[in-house]
Amino acid sequence: MGIGLKKSGLLMGIALVGMISLGALNVDAATKTIAPGYFTNVKDKMYFKTTKKIKLGIYTNALGDSVGKSFYAPKNSIVQLAKTRDSHGKVYALFSLVGTLNYNVTKSSVNHILMPIGVPLKKSNFKLVNVKPSKFVYKQFLMGKPSTNDNVDQFMITLDNYIEFYKKGALAGMAKPLLSDKILKITETSKATYLYLKNNNKYLPAQKLNSGVYRLKVTQGANVKVSMGEGYYQSNATYTFGHKAVWNELASFSKR
Repeated sequence: MGIGLKKSGLLMGIALVGMISLGALNVDAATKTIAPGYFTNVKDKMYFKTTKKIKLGIYTNALGDSVGKSFYAPKNSIVQLAKTRDSHGKVYALFSLVGTLNYNVTKSSVNHILMPIGVPLKKSNFKLVNVKPSKFVYKQFLMGKPSTNDNVDQFMITLDNYIEFYKKGALAGMAKPLLSDKILKITETSKATYLYLKNNNKYLPAQKLNSGVYRLKVTQGANVKVSMGEGYYQSNATYTFGHKAVWNELASFSKR
């Protein structure tokens, strides 16, 4: 089994795992009577900023059992709407958390996995914001050349602009990172993307500009297909981060 079948869509899968408790039906608020104080006409993947410290999830062990601890997102956290449902005129929302907030905030790990819960989508709790995330957010990057081997170093970039590195074979977002570092800013041109980092690191060495500022140049290469056997293949995007080869799976599987 290739990496795609095990990890493809991992971040969104984690984000939506609470769907059973929330309900699978999106709100079409334009056709329903919504109670005062709730957001209406909302769509998946909209972004909201918390106006206060608010409970957005719980922690479970690897078997999905609650460990008796809740997750409270700090005030002014920006989170992505994953799903909504309407219950008697009240709108409840499920937010993507993994890949959105950095480890220093979520503290999500292998036996302490952060799972979202449905919360009232009230205007007193959230503010709708316009966010244009980097194209690298919510992706799981693996070091080296594309293959079906997932036992390699990997990293991800969170919505709140942190780059987080994980040990070989770890599930990004579900394990404690080896390193979590702030990205000061991201700029994009037609030929390259530049990550400006607060610190240099051994995983993706960057160019020092001045004290506390390092620049990492990112370019995208060709998509590469890797055979999975039995006539199937996985399609992967390739990149160069500084001088390091990096790839991520496009979750595209087809039979020849």
